[in-house]
Amino acid sequence: TSGVHLVVLDGKDSAAACVNDLYNIIGDTDVFFFPTSDVRTVKGTMKDMSAKVQRTAAISALADYRNGEYKGDFLLIAGYKESLDENIPDDMMISRSVKRVAAGTEVSFEKFQDELYGLGFTRVDFVSRPGEYAVRGGIIDLFPFNNDKPYRLDFFGDEVDTIRMFDVNTQHSIGESLKAVNIYPNISDAGSDGGCSLYSVLPEDSVIWISGLDAFSETGVEGEGHRKVWLSPARRQESDIEIDFNTSPQPAFNKNFELLASDIRSRKSSGYEVCIMSENRSQIERLRNILSSYDLDVNYVEYTIQEGFIDHDGKKCLYTDHQIFDRYRRIRLKRTVERSERLTMNDINSFKEGDYIVHID
Repeated sequence: TSGVHLVVLDGKDSAAACVNDLYNIIGDTDVFFFPTSDVRTVKGTMKDMSAKVQRTAAISALADYRNGEYKGDFLLIAGYKESLDENIPDDMMISRSVKRVAAGTEVSFEKFQDELYGLGFTRVDFVSRPGEYAVRGGIIDLFPFNNDKPYRLDFFGDEVDTIRMFDVNTQHSIGESLKAVNIYPNISDAGSDGGCSLYSVLPEDSVIWISGLDAFSETGVEGEGHRKVWLSPARRQESDIEIDFNTSPQPAFNKNFELLASDIRSRKSSGYEVCIMSENRSQIERLRNILSSYDLDVNYVEYTIQEGFIDHDGKKCLYTDHQIFDRYRRIRLKRTVERSERLTMNDINSFKEGDYIVHID
């Protein structure tokens, strides 16, 4: 796999499930979820910090790819109609907003703080969320919007000595030192003042994968646009090549192990390879013990996908444990910003006389 790939699905839940499956299949480093910058609830529309970071991280990765700075061989972005209809900042907006810092370069310690303030960052005692920075001696901690972890810049005078990521809760550094970082401020509203569509900044050789949509068009792109692959279209599209996948969904077992064992025995007698998928090792052992009592030998893998299926041409059955047990599968997305449960100095300083404080064991 190489190049830029954009997966367009029929809704947020489908896009999130697709991203989660791709994490398990090809890893999470080069896969980006592209949500809208706000969340619609019964109380109205509100900004979501994780959505801002996930969206900005995808924009940042695409900008790096176009500039030849992306480290991976491929870039995969998954979104849906509402998120892709929302404009992103154009190249000029990004170049004005993004600050690049490299280790070993001269950067005025005081001027750098002024630049952060000018980009909309707020100075606090300890950073805990995107858009904040803190100064301690010759160290500047800052939390950009294109990463789910903050950066720690250690200065030696007016020279950036080291750059590291760190954990908000423990304050400990994570991984090796970084050579350079791009610092993105909050650009989620920048696209509303003009901007451009994501389609218009995709490289020419990008591929767009479309699933579950009746119709599709690239907003802001003239002509035929990019190469497109329709996956299970709701309405057949004209195409140069058509490939039929001879598959069927995983049967419903409803926690009935007699039914599961009977199905596995029947599949194996017909030459199928049966594999059960689960992210939980103890769950795999539980299933292994249950099925061994039926004298069945099944393959197990320690990851899963949203929905199991049967590949009739390849003679393979991939069954998921959450469907076997009829359980809801929680989607876990990368680059999610979770509010720390620890009490920070920012919280303490915000207390006023008369505020209620509840102690929880």
